[in-house]
Amino acid sequence: MKGSTSIKAVLPAVWGTNDALRADPWFKAYARIENGRAVDPYQTLPKLEIFDRAEVVNEGTGAIWAYQDMLFGEGRNAAAAKQAWRDLLLQYCHLDTLAMVIIWKHWVS
Repeated sequence: MKGSTSIKAVLPAVWGTNDALRADPWFKAYARIENGRAVDPYQTLPKLEIFDRAEVVNEGTGAIWAYQDMLFGEGRNAAAAKQAWRDLLLQYCHLDTLAMVIIWKHWVS
């Protein structure tokens, strides 16, 4: 965690050291191993095509930019782009909430 207590630092630390969390049916969708190490769940979020660009929202600043583009950017009048941004924001918010549950489960186990 390198001295940080943010979710983005704590989650990968507990995720990588707790096999039971990665096997839990609630969290299993984010369980991926590469080169013998657990991948940070935020790095497993899928990209979506928006205006021929692969976009992903996997951190807070990206979420702010996505929301801004939905309301004021080139996607504001394109229903498909707004839906894609919405989907990206929902998957990010879902994982952010789930991250708190994962960390809690790690602490109480």
